[in-house]
Amino acid sequence: MYFTCYCVTLMILNLKSRLRQAVKPSSSSRHVMDVVRPSQEVLNAIKKNNYLTGYAKNVASQGGEDGVIEKILEIVGITGPGWCVEFGACDGKLDSNSWNLVKNRGWKAVYIEPDPGFFTQLELHCKETPATWCFNDLVGWEGEKRLDAILARTPIPAEFEFLSIDCDGPDYHIWETFENYRPHVVSIEFNRLISPTISYFPDKESPASRPSSLRALYELGKRKGYELVCEINWNLFFVRSDHYAKFGISDNHPEKFFYPHEEMRVFQGYDGTLFLHPEGKHYWKCQRNEKGIVDQIKISQRDIQVLPDGLRVFRPRHTYRSTTLEEQAGKLAIDRVPKNVLLKHRKNVTSENGEDGILEHIFKSLSMPNGFCVDIGACDGKKWSNSWNLISNHGWRGLLIEGEQEAFRQLTANYKNNPAVNCIQTYVTSQTLGALLHKYKVPKAFNLLNIDVEGIDYHLFAALEYYTPAMVVIDFNPSIANDTRFVQENNAQMHYGASLRSLTELATRKGYKLAAVTDWNAIFVRNDLFLNLGISNNPIDAIYYPPFEMHMFQTLDGCMHLAGCKTLVRQDYTIEWEEFQVLPAQLRGHVNSSRYFDSVDKLRPKSMVDPEHVFQLRSTFY
Repeated sequence: MYFTCYCVTLMILNLKSRLRQAVKPSSSSRHVMDVVRPSQEVLNAIKKNNYLTGYAKNVASQGGEDGVIEKILEIVGITGPGWCVEFGACDGKLDSNSWNLVKNRGWKAVYIEPDPGFFTQLELHCKETPATWCFNDLVGWEGEKRLDAILARTPIPAEFEFLSIDCDGPDYHIWETFENYRPHVVSIEFNRLISPTISYFPDKESPASRPSSLRALYELGKRKGYELVCEINWNLFFVRSDHYAKFGISDNHPEKFFYPHEEMRVFQGYDGTLFLHPEGKHYWKCQRNEKGIVDQIKISQRDIQVLPDGLRVFRPRHTYRSTTLEEQAGKLAIDRVPKNVLLKHRKNVTSENGEDGILEHIFKSLSMPNGFCVDIGACDGKKWSNSWNLISNHGWRGLLIEGEQEAFRQLTANYKNNPAVNCIQTYVTSQTLGALLHKYKVPKAFNLLNIDVEGIDYHLFAALEYYTPAMVVIDFNPSIANDTRFVQENNAQMHYGASLRSLTELATRKGYKLAAVTDWNAIFVRNDLFLNLGISNNPIDAIYYPPFEMHMFQTLDGCMHLAGCKTLVRQDYTIEWEEFQVLPAQLRGHVNSSRYFDSVDKLRPKSMVDPEHVFQLRSTFY
């Protein structure tokens, strides 16, 4: 009778598995990568804070700055003609933030432009506006090149009205060292491809064409007594702090003021593969294709790999040491995630990130002093184990599953005298999991499922249909941002893992809530038991930050930059800056600010170059 029931159950489980695959054929045949955009409520709040963009209009400006400037001056209370300063001023008119003030409102101006050709055109334009001072000079941050020194050669007052900083790179250092003057309003260029969470500004010795991030300029403005009031078209507008209250902005912190729609995400698999989403383009570097059409150079995932295929190899954790992981283990800072309240119970007996103490606390709260656990990817059953403490010190029973031969040999040795534990050597898949649990008579509502196979963890959890454990502890990839969905292909030979976001959404569909997160383990509790914990079901941003999160962005000179984690974690391999570059060194360099696009055609014979074609593309991409 038992054999017949077993066979029928096995047939049902296999049928369910085939039906599931038929309904969702693509879920296991490819990686899932997606960025969860902010809710409309969040975007509306950003729009409300950055409301001045609603006044955008162009007279000579490029992206609506003229209208924004007029509104800011109105709110500040500047009604009559004043003084403005702009550099690089180009020809004084093209994409200018001050031409409208000077030409149409009678303002006085100081224009600074280093390029001789543009300066000649600037002087011609300024013949129509005699109250202007023009300097063919390059603004810097030392000696006579400082903006203070150049303005000292003019009659401009110390508290003039408007300063526009746009020199495609060292803007940050120029404003930082600008000390003797206090303009009421400052416009400054920033790199909108950088997340507002990143404070980036170039080293003073860096080449030009590397604008700073919003956060870096926001923090600099604060130190200088200025507040952010508008972000529009690669430009930020600040007003002196004494004017800020007039604008009625509820929150001008960077992440409440700007969402980087163009940001590309990068993270790493356990074998050292780098993932890029979405694949993008160089904003300022172009190439002419075989049809003669100029387009931006594409950036693909293969372009950013720092290790060749032969060196991207997965190895189980127990076969090597990673000082990067060891140094981070258990170090998740509770002051950064104060709503992750269960972190205070962290304690290691054999666990790696304090899971032993958290599990003890949860099972005590659930009145489960002992029970039954299933550990998939149990390794040797002791090192970094989330089940050893429960089995050895609290009398639990368990089914421990490990596929790797040497680890399994140690596993059986560690539990050879414990009849309450079954140790099985097999590589579990989503197709075999249900039948395996049935074969070893696992209770339907067992107490703990621990999944740590560093690969198809998500798919194993998804395949759990008949069984309803009280708690699920599952390994996730800690280099993936909280707003990124990633699920690797359902292939046990691949080892990239899944993001916390994807696992949390899966758990919600399966009737579980996220109770706690350690450095790279998510702890879910079944909905009917969750209230017994006395904690809130908080969004993942409130209880976790990825310790190995990576941010990639590009600068005008065609260089790629990494912020955050700069190490291939499992390989203990530090990523050198030059290794991460997509373009070779001879194609990286300063972009002419009047064109914004730089074509690799510059390396070809002049007869093959059509610069006007490249120039016209600017309106296509902006």
